[in-house]
Amino acid sequence: MNITRTLAISIALLFIQACSHPIEIVGQGDVKSASGNRNCSLENFQAADDVCSKNYVVTAYQETYYATPRAGWRFDHWGNYCSGATPPNYDCSFDIPAATVKEAWGLTMPPLQAVFANELDAYPNDSTLRLNQIQVMGTHNSYHPYPAPEPMATVVREQYSWYPGLVGDYRHKSLYEQLDSLGVRHIELDVNKDPEGGNFSDRPLLATIGEDPATGIPDLDLPGLKTFHVPQIDAESTCYLFTNCLAEIKQWSDEHPGHAPIIIMIEIKDTDYFGTATYLPITPWEAGDYDGLDAEIRSVFPEEQLITPDKVRGEFATLNEAILTSGWPTLGETRGKVMFTMCNCTSPVPNQHRLDYEIGHENLEGRVLFPNSAEGNPDSAVIHLESPITQISEIKRLVALGYFIRTRADANTVEAVANDTSRRDAAFNSGSQYIATDFPEPSITASPFYFVQVPGGTPARCNPINAPAWCRPEDIENPAYLTGNP
Repeated sequence: MNITRTLAISIALLFIQACSHPIEIVGQGDVKSASGNRNCSLENFQAADDVCSKNYVVTAYQETYYATPRAGWRFDHWGNYCSGATPPNYDCSFDIPAATVKEAWGLTMPPLQAVFANELDAYPNDSTLRLNQIQVMGTHNSYHPYPAPEPMATVVREQYSWYPGLVGDYRHKSLYEQLDSLGVRHIELDVNKDPEGGNFSDRPLLATIGEDPATGIPDLDLPGLKTFHVPQIDAESTCYLFTNCLAEIKQWSDEHPGHAPIIIMIEIKDTDYFGTATYLPITPWEAGDYDGLDAEIRSVFPEEQLITPDKVRGEFATLNEAILTSGWPTLGETRGKVMFTMCNCTSPVPNQHRLDYEIGHENLEGRVLFPNSAEGNPDSAVIHLESPITQISEIKRLVALGYFIRTRADANTVEAVANDTSRRDAAFNSGSQYIATDFPEPSITASPFYFVQVPGGTPARCNPINAPAWCRPEDIENPAYLTGNP
């Protein structure tokens, strides 16, 4: 009886005169220690042996741990500590003085987690990483193949000579090629209303120089939204029918289900900024037209392939409350899917597109697009801040809070012509989740040296502001697993 009592007292004193540093194992593997005194095998952990569940530290804590995966598994990362551990052993070392340990007697440190991933699991961290913890590159006016060719180029030179200098010369490959070979994961599509078809089949400006105004483009005769930049003077497109643009994206997505979420920004075009409406009236958008926009999107993408406001809002009262409280869905819930946002940036009446889109859908119920809004608005989840150099502090703050930010690496070919990378670098450093450029590859029309790719991306990367330190670009998208698990 006395022996039992003495043993119990000794154990109690040990706990009081020691701190505990538990070791946890996720997956299948072992944790070994340089001293050999703190080895925690998978069997030890599963049995909740003290060497794992307690791991007492009495005096100076000087130890190095190694992770050893079991057959069919690989070490992924340490949790809570040593996020920068490197191969081959991924050492995780502690050197805590005795005096500091003594101050922590009776306390339990956060556990050292050794996370192992099944070698057949392409994305083992998909249940942990979230949609807003990514950073991707995309293209501005993604459908734009080249400036107006002849004979429209003559009209531009004679009647709109200022226009080329305003927008610059940028040229994009097809949407499929951009996704497939340039690492683009953000697409911008401008949409022009044409419910009956044929509104853009002719280019009357050509008649002013004695040319036939008919384009001869069959898709322009069909009803439905049309995708191009500016009527007549900059109206070339790799996919005139909006639904054809979407079908091209869907084809690539279906063939590569392991891709990071693709962000598709929609810009509503209903304002005659360049004075071409004198010859071809632009059809204004009305509140009911947005139902048609959603319907065209849903005619191509099934509900299970869409990331929608309803899915992000969940049970919260507003979208804003959801993203600031619960956060965005995980990568596992959004991988292989697309998310549509609204530019809300070209109406002469501020916020008109956003407000019209929400008529009858005040909480975005049943809607597809996330409108560009402002911090704190009930519908606010996505915010556009286009000047990363001057707005970098604001972007970082909003990203840290949980907002999804879009910015631009360049505009109107200014940075490309000067080979000025300061705006591009600020955009990536800001933590903006999707960054648009006119130059995902070098261009002989601007500078053969300027182009934009995600630094260290595969092609996406972990967000530099809010992703955990252990996150690797391959966690966001791994080229080896684009077509699915091995």
